[in-house]
Amino acid sequence: MTHYLSTGCTLLDLAIADQLPGGFAAGRITQIYGDESTAKSVLVSEPLGSAQRKGGIAIMNDVEATYDLDRAEIFGVDVTSEKQWQYICSENIEQLFDEHIADAVALADETKGPCAMAIDSLSALSSAAEQDQELSDGTYGTSRAKQLSTGFRKYIGPISRSGLALLFIDQTRTKLGVTFGEKTTTSGGKALRFYASTRLRLSMVGKIKNKHDKIIGVKIGFFVRKNKVAPPFREGEFRLLFDYGIDDVASSLDWLHENDPEQAAKPKRGRPWVFADLKGRGLNSLAEKVEEAGLEKELADEVARVWREVYAPIERKPRVRLN
Repeated sequence: MTHYLSTGCTLLDLAIADQLPGGFAAGRITQIYGDESTAKSVLVSEPLGSAQRKGGIAIMNDVEATYDLDRAEIFGVDVTSEKQWQYICSENIEQLFDEHIADAVALADETKGPCAMAIDSLSALSSAAEQDQELSDGTYGTSRAKQLSTGFRKYIGPISRSGLALLFIDQTRTKLGVTFGEKTTTSGGKALRFYASTRLRLSMVGKIKNKHDKIIGVKIGFFVRKNKVAPPFREGEFRLLFDYGIDDVASSLDWLHENDPEQAAKPKRGRPWVFADLKGRGLNSLAEKVEEAGLEKELADEVARVWREVYAPIERKPRVRLN
């Protein structure tokens, strides 16, 4: 049985797993990448909390030493649990694989629930050889890709068999001198994108302001660039409020009113999210109405129903193979 760890966003859970409950798959490697301030740390925190709620263990590998433990609760992580929480910092690629990932694999084998480790971030992780060199050395940085490739080859099998969900954050950087095609790439060579079962690209698509015209959140667009657990190339966006976390209800309402023609009908009993003029009704007030009625589960089921219609496959008879 495959365990799925929720991202905290119904739309993103569906985009990755094509089902509910969905999200990031345990026993797989996931790459989450994008520019700065695109909710990458949030999207590794949510599945960590999901693993804890399923009886498993959450491990934050804070390479950058910037993870805000005081705000982790906002994103569903219990950092006070001695049995279900670990906080570590890998110093180099060798320690990450041969010590921390090896320990996490052994821990996942012993744990009844799913085990998840987030690495924040791959871009900040150096190799042992780099640490022994001077910054002025012309070969500085050349060993990272080789060490990463070796590490993934060594542990891809144990990770899969143990059910450990390995979540890597990666930042984008500009390709110098490129005038066509994609103008950004990720650091560390191609090893992670090759071994990752799911690659999720994030981008900022807008800002959320309050009545005083102050920025209180952002709208994040997502695109599933690669997926081996469900169909790839699913996309959408979600709303993130800084002191609240992912606003799943408002994100779902916004998506429903854009993708389901039935949402233009008159409001129906038991379905307060159906409203002809969403902007006139107000997204926040409509979200509050759904929450007050305790209909979050029903709303998620409605999103899943419409999602299946939007991404319905082409109807064809079974293919005839001649040989």
